[in-house]
This record gives sequence, structure tokens and C-alpha cells, in this order.
Amino acid sequence: MIKHTIECIRFREEMEFAKILWLTQWPNHCEKCYGQGIFTRYDSVDYGSTRVSMPFDEPCETCYEANTCPRCGSSIPEQCFEAFWDDGNPCPICGYAWGRGKGDVMPDWDGDCGCDWLDDTILNGLQKDWLEEELRETKKEDRQNASNALEPNCNT
Repeated sequence: MIKHTIECIRFREEMEFAKILWLTQWPNHCEKCYGQGIFTRYDSVDYGSTRVSMPFDEPCETCYEANTCPRCGSSIPEQCFEAFWDDGNPCPICGYAWGRGKGDVMPDWDGDCGCDWLDDTILNGLQKDWLEEELRETKKEDRQNASNALEPNCNT
């Protein structure tokens, strides 16, 4: 069983709180794409003598066909359809900017905290100190991203 650190437990609580705040602020977000408006797909292409996976983004069919903003769920005015969906301009209603603005996407975390690595007896003191510092820095960046996600950019 993994023994989580106090910092990890706090971080998990902060991320869950940030997610709840976002969901409360944007109750009409698209349930299919979770307010992102796009899905990243991967296509296998030839690269020399091998094949590689190349990412590409596709619009969420649910949002696109309904012509609604993925985040606020409002209808995009007909005259703004092309600018919003094709050119990536912000939503004229809520300012959603395709992940470029604060508060655009729901804070999310995959739950991989690294506490299982810290619990491993193979790690000696130096490695453990270094890993703890790396995890602190990563969690600090994730906290900042979550904080940014809570502040919508409505200046369009």
C-alpha cells in the first residue's frame, strides 16, 4: 500500500477543489470533451524506415455540430462561427480561448504522485532527496496551472 506524503494529500485536495470550482463556474460545459473543444488523435505515419505516431487535433463533434462554446455551452453567433471554429478566436460570450487563456480548461490531474517511488527502499537518501525536490517542483507547476485555470480571461 502506498503511503502518501502530507504534501501529496494537500495537493490532491487542492486539485480536487480547483476542479469543483471550475465545474461550478462552467456548469454547461460540454460533457463529451470536458470543455476543451478538441480531441487529440494520433495518426501513424512513415518516417524513414519506421513509423511514428503524430498527434493532430479534431474539433469535438458535439460542440461543433451544435455550434456551442465547449466551456460555457452558449450558442456561438452565426457571424462568429468561422472565426471561432476555424481561426481559433475566443468565444464572444465567455472568452474561452482554446486553452490559451486562464480558466479555459478544467483542471485535471492523472493522480500519479510518485509517492510509490518515494516509498521504495531501493532509493538511497541522496536519490530520495532529489526525487522529493523534483516532485515538489512538478506539483508547484501543477498548482499554478490549476490556479490559472480558475481565472477566466473574458477580455475578448
